Amino acid sequence: MTQTLQDCQQALDEAQQENQYLKKHRDIFLSGLAHDLRAPMASLLTQVDVLNTGAYGYLNTEQLHALTKIRQYGQDLLDLCIEVSDLAKAEVGQLPLTLYALSVNELQRHGRHLLKESVQKKHIQLQAENVNPDLFVQGDTRKLQQMLNYLLFNAVAYTPPDGRIAINIQASDNWVQWSIEDSGQPLDMALSAQDFTPYLVLSSNDIYDTEHRHSDMGLNLAKKIADLHGGKLEAFNLPQQGVRFSLKLPRTSLDEVKTNDLVLFYSTDPIMAQSYASTLNTCACMIKLVFNASLVISLTRQLQPQVLIFHIPENITKAQEIFQQLKQLKNSPRLEAMPVILLLSKVMDLPAFLHNTVTVLSLPVSDAALLQQVKPFLNT
Repeated sequence: MTQTLQDCQQALDEAQQENQYLKKHRDIFLSGLAHDLRAPMASLLTQVDVLNTGAYGYLNTEQLHALTKIRQYGQDLLDLCIEVSDLAKAEVGQLPLTLYALSVNELQRHGRHLLKESVQKKHIQLQAENVNPDLFVQGDTRKLQQMLNYLLFNAVAYTPPDGRIAINIQASDNWVQWSIEDSGQPLDMALSAQDFTPYLVLSSNDIYDTEHRHSDMGLNLAKKIADLHGGKLEAFNLPQQGVRFSLKLPRTSLDEVKTNDLVLFYSTDPIMAQSYASTLNTCACMIKLVFNASLVISLTRQLQPQVLIFHIPENITKAQEIFQQLKQLKNSPRLEAMPVILLLSKVMDLPAFLHNTVTVLSLPVSDAALLQQVKPFLNT
């Protein structure tokens, strides 16, 4: 009997060692594969953006529509590569974080904007109120948005037409808690009582919208991102029908991002902004990303950054909104001398008050070119 138990224990130990060996090499393979795919995909998307500007000649409506689809699916593939790479790093505890004070209201607004078209198409009732503009969490911009985007799109995918999604945010002195509820089918297992396993499929039979379903590894990555931020992600079945994901993150304040070398970066494109933010981090400066033009002036007054960077989109209405913010900036005695860099998505006529008062760069801008313009304004 004793010998049998020893043999079983030895077999178990050997199986666990083999499992760890296979997991290690799986993560190495996935990380390398994702890394090798990211560079050509990013280059492809850059070329698509250049084509969209008309730099190589006129494009008709059908061609522009095709480019939009290529851009969309290419971005999905690039996001998947990033997700695979991040999960492999997270599995071995090597997923780096760059922490900022992030506006909860801005994260909420960004989430509503992402879901707008999807919920309209499926006639889903979306409940998501604005929150206190002074409410902030500490986190890595791209990774928090990656986590929240997964949870939101997951809710859309599993919610039937004419269903309901509710996003509720509550705050205490030390924590901010998101509650994302949908009216889809309940989970097949008590996820709240276990760690989310890698590559877990919730229930493919209950997916109502495969267009917005993320990869199966997304839920596990979302939990690991929450854990790395000192937070907690749980899932519960609702009493009647549906699922609630509960996300809890540490609360912080704007004071924690004040620094002698601060760059305020406004953009309507979070992925592009995060990419340039990573480049600017090499200057040992702090970058505050803003995705709501109406917040730029108030944040500039509060934080007194060394330089402002504005991404001017192709959309004329959005561009005019940004120009109005810049006009307020230039009319303010305290802010008029603030260095401003404009990143133009396409060639356009700038308002007269901006002539000879701002630095203009046309996209795409190389990392070296952006650093060259920013560094003279920094103390480091």
